[in-house]
Amino acid sequence: MNYTRGTFISLQTSFLVSGTYADPSYVSLLVQSPSRATVGYYYLSGTITREAEGIYGTIIQATESGQWWYYWYGSGTVYGTDEGWFMVDLTAFEDIL
Repeated sequence: MNYTRGTFISLQTSFLVSGTYADPSYVSLLVQSPSRATVGYYYLSGTITREAEGIYGTIIQATESGQWWYYWYGSGTVYGTDEGWFMVDLTAFEDIL
């Protein structure tokens, strides 16, 4: 999916055991910007929200144009990973953002 620079983007993942949503003991998210700066988000620190049983999310701001990567990790009572990427497009106002 493509977004415009400056947009707030909702990232979400889910954890399942035998087809049923379940909560891990530990949930984290790594987000890497096009300049390769990596930021960590953690459920226990409050930077990730539990939206429902087994479903977690956070909101980030797309501050750079280019390809972004993300990696979710859950462990403990439930284990799982999820990763992906998205693109952030240049805007007509790129020079002032």
